[in-house]
Formats: sequence, structure tokens, C-alpha cells
Amino acid sequence: MMGEASLVKIVVGSGDVKKTFDQKKDLLVKYSPYFAAALDGHGFAESSTQSVEVPAIQPETFRHMGWLLESGEVGNPEVLKAQVAGMMRLPYALHVPSDDTQSGGAAQGAAAASEGPPQKKHKAAGTTVYSGLLSLLAMCQYFQMEAHVAAILEALYSCAGEWTIAMAVFILDLNPGVLESQDFPKQKMVESVAREVVEGNWETWSPLLKRLPIDITMRVVQCIAQAVKGTTDYNPYHRRWAVNPYHRCGATWLNNE
Repeated sequence: MMGEASLVKIVVGSGDVKKTFDQKKDLLVKYSPYFAAALDGHGFAESSTQSVEVPAIQPETFRHMGWLLESGEVGNPEVLKAQVAGMMRLPYALHVPSDDTQSGGAAQGAAAASEGPPQKKHKAAGTTVYSGLLSLLAMCQYFQMEAHVAAILEALYSCAGEWTIAMAVFILDLNPGVLESQDFPKQKMVESVAREVVEGNWETWSPLLKRLPIDITMRVVQCIAQAVKGTTDYNPYHRRWAVNPYHRCGATWLNNE
């Protein structure tokens, strides 16, 4: 059994939302270069105090750190994947966090999607708001926990057909490099986003679509046009898309830059 000497204090959150967790140092250092540098690095005050403050992460998210670390320690990567996949059954699993301290720019996209179609939203209430897979993804990426990031992305890829526009923006803002991965479910994501726009309101989703990579946005617009038998025009110089306005999801999107 681990003794007290192997525990370090991690203080997460800021202001009134702050909490101290006792975590096993050996696991933190093993799986997170962030904590390895802070707790064992030269010239860091944390290496002397054996305490680290992380105001950018919510306490409700960090409370999952224990089982994430223990699952990785089993030695079988399938155990970690199974634990993460098990979270998919939770009602708030795909909730998009909207707090600026949780994920930086991606939070703005999540907030902008607050008026989306109810059937496409993944709701969370109370303290579960920062317990979903996207919150865990942001935390693990912040702490440079590569194996855990990979396991969470794999779980998210498996449900790409359920992604909302806000989810797509959040994930691609957080980790643009995933688009280059051959495992990234690009077509399923495009179809899900297009379906959400068709079922909802173009004016509501237009600001979020502009935040997606230009090639992804073009795929979405083309998918929408095919779905409603409309037409699309694209001017690469002006980044201009026009969807037949006579269809119910149609509108003209101009983003001259």
C-alpha cells in the first residue's frame, strides 16, 4: 500500500471553484510530462513543495484523474480503452464544456451552439458539466498524457455520427492535427454536422461553420446541398459559399476576407 510520502497535492480550479487533490506522484510523473517537469524538474518551486496549482482545469474534471492513471497502470491498453468507452453510456458523455478556463478557444464555439436543435444536444446538469469525454480530452491534452488522449479520441471517433457542430469545433480547435490521422472519421463527422444544419437553423450554425477548416466546411455545404437537391458555388478567393435559398436550410454565407 502506498504511503503518504508518495502523495503530492494538486490544486485545481480558481476563485471559489478550487479544490485540492492528493494524487500518487509516481503515476503522475510516469504518464504526464507536465507533472514530471513540475515535480522533478530543476528550478521549479513545485519540486520543493511537491504541490502543483493548475487553475486552468476544473475540479470536477480532475476528480477523474485517479482512475485514468490507475487504468493506464494495469499494463494492458485495452483496459484504459474499455474504461473510457464505458463513459459513453453516461447522459453527459458528449457534453461540450463552455467555460473559457477549460479549453481555450473551443469554449467559444460551444457557447455559440447553445441554441442548437434539442435532439442533437448532449446535456449535463450540476457538477457533471465538466465530467464528459471532451472535458477529459482537454485535461489529458493539457497534461500531455498521450496514451489517454489517444484512448479518448478513439471513443469519440466511434460515435462520430452523433457529433454536433460544437463538438467538431471543440475537438478541432483543441487538436487540429487529428485531421491528418487516417483514423479520423471525417466523412461521418461531415454528415452529422450537415444533418444538424438541415434540421436546424442556418443562421444559428453559420458562425460555428466558419470556425471549421475550410475544406471541412466545403464538404459540409456540399453534403447539405446534396441532401436538399440544391446547388453550391464556391469562390476560393473570397471564401464564398451559396446554397440555393429556395430550400428550407438554404442561405448565403459570405465571409470576404
